[in-house]
Amino acid sequence: MSSFDMELGYHDAILRKTLVQLREAEDSKKGVVAACLFTPYVGKAYAFSDIREDDRNNHAERNALDHHLALFGQPTSHSVMITSLSPCKKDDPKRYGVSCTDMLLGNDPMHPDIVIPNVHVGYIDPWQPTLEEYLSWGFKLTVTRDHDIAEACRRLFDYFLPENYRKVPIPDFVNEALRDF
Repeated sequence: MSSFDMELGYHDAILRKTLVQLREAEDSKKGVVAACLFTPYVGKAYAFSDIREDDRNNHAERNALDHHLALFGQPTSHSVMITSLSPCKKDDPKRYGVSCTDMLLGNDPMHPDIVIPNVHVGYIDPWQPTLEEYLSWGFKLTVTRDHDIAEACRRLFDYFLPENYRKVPIPDFVNEALRDF
């Protein structure tokens, strides 16, 4: 087994734990996207997407970064953002802050000195950039090879389909999507 395969397996183990934490979270804390900012030899900061009081969306990656900063300080060049869904890039007036892609690449006025190019995802959002686009922007992005994780992340993505979005209570949707975890 190569070191790349071992690293990918470890990132999948963290993603699996992130999904379990989402499933087990209090209903009032559940979002649809889960993330963990992992810094080797420092720690893991788990977080979920949520809706702010002003009805804008806090994305899981931003929440994971903020949680990491509070717990451990600045991430390092070895930090990895592990998330159930690939980072957003498209404009969204309902999102709090810049896109997750811009935030991770250091284009965030709130955190201009933070760059996190290492990203591991459970599912590539078909409405966002392709894997090739992420790589061309400097991301070192990997996608799970674990079928169960990929399928759970795809089911979570289904919340954003027009027939489900904000029509199904998030806790019920998440619990069903993660029923096998």
